[in-house]
Amino acid sequence: MEPSRLLLIEDEELSALTIKRIFRFAKVTHFTTLSEGMSWLDYNECDLCILDLNLPDSKGPDTFQTISKAHPFLRIVIYTGLPVTCSGCPIRPDHVHFAQKGDPQLIEKLREIGKLFDRAVA
Repeated sequence: MEPSRLLLIEDEELSALTIKRIFRFAKVTHFTTLSEGMSWLDYNECDLCILDLNLPDSKGPDTFQTISKAHPFLRIVIYTGLPVTCSGCPIRPDHVHFAQKGDPQLIEKLREIGKLFDRAVA
């Protein structure tokens, strides 16, 4: 069975390492800017994208809107320090999950999202 493909767009090194550890059985492709991740998506596919909203080249809900508009069926986990309500991010329950940086239950929530992810691509 081929490993799941995860696109991680995150500029904070410690956060990226945490995600890579949690999704260690997936094939993780990591970029630190939205433009790099978007360029990669032009020629590649992934099963899930974990997206920070505050990146060097994009901030806030615009980050989500940009990638979501270009790739409307992309499954996304918004992984951010911004408030989880993320006003301006249209909710697509079948494709979008939130993980709040600093949440004491963050690791457990990401593991649960990982289990959903594994079932979705199995």
